[in-house]
This record gives sequence, C-alpha cells and structure tokens, in this order.
Amino acid sequence: MITNYATLVAFVVNHLQLDPETEAEVPTFIGLAEASLRRMLTTPEREEQTTLTTVADQSYVTLPDDVRQIRAAYFDSDYPLSPVSLNTLLGYSAASGSPQVYCVANQSLFLSPTPDAAYSVVLTYLAKIPPLSATNTTNWLIENHPDAYLYAVLLQAEAFRANDERIPLLASALEGVVDQINKEGNRYRNSAPMRLRSPVVV
Repeated sequence: MITNYATLVAFVVNHLQLDPETEAEVPTFIGLAEASLRRMLTTPEREEQTTLTTVADQSYVTLPDDVRQIRAAYFDSDYPLSPVSLNTLLGYSAASGSPQVYCVANQSLFLSPTPDAAYSVVLTYLAKIPPLSATNTTNWLIENHPDAYLYAVLLQAEAFRANDERIPLLASALEGVVDQINKEGNRYRNSAPMRLRSPVVV
C-alpha cells in the first residue's frame, strides 16, 4: 500500500527491479513527477487562502511563493476584484482609490486604482503540491490519490531507462487518473444542496 514517501520509493524500486545506480535517481523521478502533476491538476485540494495587505500609493503587493493560479480575489473580504490583463490594467488612469481590478505579473498582484490606504485583499489560489522527501514524508496528494503519484513516477523512471514501450501506457494511465481527479474536483466546486420538489397538485 502506497501511503507516504518511503512506501512510494519502495514500490517503484521493487516493481521496476531497479539497480542501485537507478534507485539513487528515484527522488529525482518524484520531483519531476510532481512538476508534471502541478501542471495537470486543478483540484480544490490545491487551493489555499491568504490575506494580503496593500500599501498606500503602491500599486502592487507581493504574492506568496507558492501561488500558481489565482481563483478569486476579494477586497476587504467581501467585494470581488475583477481580473484583467496587464495591458488593460496599465491603460487605466493613474488615480488612486479603492482597488477594483487586478492582474498578476512578476510574482506580484497589481491593483487599479492604486490603493490610497492599507486594504486587505483575501486571495484564494492554487498552490504548489507540497513536495515529498525523506523529511516531508506525506502530503494531500499521496494520501488521497496515490495512483496519480505512482503513474507519474513510473513514467519518469521508464523515460530515464529509455523503456519506450512502457511510456505510452503509463502516460495514458496518468492522464486518465488526472482527468478523474479534476472532474471530481469540478463536481465538488459545482455541488449544490439537493432541493426537494414541492408536490404537484392536479
């Protein structure tokens, strides 16, 4: 059963019957697998929330290092900010005031109008997948979707070993699992309470 970093490494080594030299590369395979999964997964489990504080007369705030995609941004917790392109934002007037729109550039959240005071911006975003290692032995992905980790790591290992026959099979299996995870996430985001229909009177 794959439940953490050690069991993942052990399964890969035993399943592929790796020699000691290739076994030493398994942490690299895991890191490459995580980079691939980060680009593929959009599940709600990746979502984090943080509060940023603006500075008066400064048009941007620095984003956390793990931000990969912004899902929503709220001004003072309850007023949604609208996303725009950088060119659109730069086309707005230079007036300052309460922020209305935002864009992302240079690992920063740019706002317009330029904040005229310290405001709170509540950010919901897709974060990096916490990488596995000998010291960080588990994360939400391996706990909930160990098959995604397994197929992604095996794919990297077989590519390293130039086992071309296995690569299409593993790539297809990985894409199928990722598609299922993302669809499950979309159902979760779009779920609503079940409503009972009123009886029809004839």
